[in-house]
Amino acid sequence: MWGNGTSELWAVGDSGAIVHYNGSAWSLIPNSPTTATLHGVWGTAANDVWAVGDSGLILHFDGSEWSKSVTPTTRTLRSAWGSLSGEVWAVGDSGTVLRFTR
Repeated sequence: MWGNGTSELWAVGDSGAIVHYNGSAWSLIPNSPTTATLHGVWGTAANDVWAVGDSGLILHFDGSEWSKSVTPTTRTLRSAWGSLSGEVWAVGDSGTVLRFTR
């Protein structure tokens, strides 16, 4: 789960589930681009959210839609974090560490 305030919360889970809390209600995002299990989510703002999961999956939300990112691994990714918009770290099984910049 990740959030940047009481009206911007995100959670991810099994079968590609992505849910968003807008300050008053949770809603399931209907257009998840995957059915893979997602294990971690992190972002900088409502238009810069990252999710990671099984088989090296990394997703990015730009405020309008979720899209898949190309990754160099098929290892399960467990967590994502970054320090700046456009710089994201993902970590996972077998010591996998990935750094992405845009």
